[in-house]
Amino acid sequence: MSLKPSISKGTKDYLPDDLGKRDYLKKILRETFEIFGFLPIETPSFERSETLIGKYGEDGDRLIFKILNSGDKLKKADIESFNEEDMGRFSNSLSEKALRYDLTVPLARFVSQHRNEISFPFRRYQMQNVWRADRPQKGRFQEFLQCDVDILGNRSIIQEVEIILMCEHIFSRLNLKNISINLNHRKILEGIAILIGAKDKFLKLTSSLDKLEKIGKDGVIKELRTYRFSKKSIDSLTPFIDLKGNFKSKIDFLSSRLKEIEVANEGLDELSSIHDKITKYKLNSISVNFDITLARGLDYYTGLILEVLPTKNEFDFGSIAGGGRYDNLTDFFGLKETSGFGISFGFDRICLILEKLELFPKDLLKSSKIMFVNFDDHITEDCLQKIVKLREKDIPCEIYPTKSKLKKQLDYANQRKIPFVVMIGPDEFSKKEFIIKNMETGTQSVFKTINLIDEIMKLI
Repeated sequence: MSLKPSISKGTKDYLPDDLGKRDYLKKILRETFEIFGFLPIETPSFERSETLIGKYGEDGDRLIFKILNSGDKLKKADIESFNEEDMGRFSNSLSEKALRYDLTVPLARFVSQHRNEISFPFRRYQMQNVWRADRPQKGRFQEFLQCDVDILGNRSIIQEVEIILMCEHIFSRLNLKNISINLNHRKILEGIAILIGAKDKFLKLTSSLDKLEKIGKDGVIKELRTYRFSKKSIDSLTPFIDLKGNFKSKIDFLSSRLKEIEVANEGLDELSSIHDKITKYKLNSISVNFDITLARGLDYYTGLILEVLPTKNEFDFGSIAGGGRYDNLTDFFGLKETSGFGISFGFDRICLILEKLELFPKDLLKSSKIMFVNFDDHITEDCLQKIVKLREKDIPCEIYPTKSKLKKQLDYANQRKIPFVVMIGPDEFSKKEFIIKNMETGTQSVFKTINLIDEIMKLI
């Protein structure tokens, strides 16, 4: 019985043309990361469950793909928790490993584990797949490539400025305009939580605000009610959700409302300083804005947070990059006082935007430039010798594998978008000649075989 070919929801196959585009974007990102002084690392596709769980908040933890134990390890399952219907504890007892949810927590583990082998501040970039048990939809996959840059081991806000300047560099190279970088600060949000009398529910507040774009203001308020935020707290929060204006007017409004709350003032001072530094640079592709509702629901953020979005409403998904400051993440792994700041680029979403706007260069796929037609075995042997010499000159070329009708072979060359075809039939072989056919124009030219490499070199 044959199986219907299919893949799991939330995953994707990539055809050769797709990979040509993806390799182009990887190249732009990698070159930019290295221009800004970042070094590459890689970590395993899965980590110990205890490394990941408890670092992302309740919503994030639910999206972690766990790897089921096998063999004798299954005997360690906590049957008592199953009988007590504690499915969370029971699930954890069935799994000791999990696919990585992001690249930041594995980075914290990596830096803590290799602290004596690296130099601080440690500037790293990483381009690897991550997995999330999220509901698949446009621009949202269960397996996708993340491209991260982080700086660990220093608290200077110059790092925040550098990351924003790096975004400008990347999007300028991609010719991608109308990009908004929205900023906020977790300490400002903490100050708001204190002001509205919900300090003990800070993580619930940030988790709900993080969903504002998806569920709207009414949805956020409804969720806060389920978390038992009082009506007074919600009413006090509303002016902040509705806050409009430019960067300075928002800072002034918050400064007046939060002036008695020290932690909020720290965040406002830092955010203002970062914005002042950024405004000294000419930014052509991005605009920098202050969004007080930006929360970045992950629990490990402690300082500036940012989100990158296309400003035109022609895409059915939100951010294409996001990140922030985290001060305590390596503490989980025994490395204290190692603050970090980083950003993660949504590679697949950026690809979708570049495709829709037709911003990918043409002819990205590095396929054959020359195809030799196959006329018979005797001539094929001679063609293969010539192909070997062409490949030594770094010219991508191939021969059609079997003797077939000329139309079939030329159709194949067209389907592969091979620009030139070399034909050495029996007559050409006896005369020591060859024909080059331009597949775009249809024109043909005859040359002496002794000049084959030189003539082809002129074309490529």
